[in-house]
Amino acid sequence: MTSYRKKAIEKATGKMLSASAVGNQIADQIFKCKGDQMVIPNSQSFLRTTRAWPGWLLTFVKDMMAPMNPDEK
Repeated sequence: MTSYRKKAIEKATGKMLSASAVGNQIADQIFKCKGDQMVIPNSQSFLRTTRAWPGWLLTFVKDMMAPMNPDEK
């Protein structure tokens, strides 16, 4: 779905994860039979704390990150 824009996406946001890497993490979590909030990749696990952030702070962070996304074409 995004292969034709891969270079633009990786330039703006960093290396893309492979479908197998994401699928393996999801399958592992399913087979654990325990609920959990997943953040993929694990290096971004600090994002789990965003659930506790106040709404105004989340809006501020989202607004700051918006210019980093590649333009839609």
